[in-house]
Amino acid sequence: IPSSISSPSPKDSILKADMGPSYNNDQFHPEGWVKIQFHYDNIAYMDTHEFSYLFVYNLTGMDPLCTNNCAVHIHEGRGCNDSVGPRYWNSDFFDDIINNNDSSPTSPMDESYYATNENNGHANGIFVVKHGNGYGPRKNVNRTIVFHDSNGKHLACGVLLRYDEQNY
Repeated sequence: IPSSISSPSPKDSILKADMGPSYNNDQFHPEGWVKIQFHYDNIAYMDTHEFSYLFVYNLTGMDPLCTNNCAVHIHEGRGCNDSVGPRYWNSDFFDDIINNNDSSPTSPMDESYYATNENNGHANGIFVVKHGNGYGPRKNVNRTIVFHDSNGKHLACGVLLRYDEQNY
């Protein structure tokens, strides 16, 4: 590692959000948390695409019809009280993947689906997203994370904060 680049502490590479209902959701009452642990392929490039991330979630009050393939994404917004904005991703990086015929997803978080228990709407799980959204934790902090319902509408929302800022 070059001397001008300090190694991140484990807390620098973890973002966590407390989840609640999305501003336009009046059908469900989600509660819970999301944790994203960034894993770097090359520590010198921690603000670029040289990583994958581990996505861990635990929520209740979710859509019980999301038993297999409801989406979850990071959005551009910085709060859950109004529009969370479009999905947040590094289009330059993903255009490079497409142009180089990489077998990775053609858009970020194509692999990002969650499942609920159809009996009670409890959603918990873990998955890895190769390249994440093309940005590291520093560019994802204070962005919104949104879970969608079985119709694609926003269901649950939270703001990603550094793990240590939430006093966990």
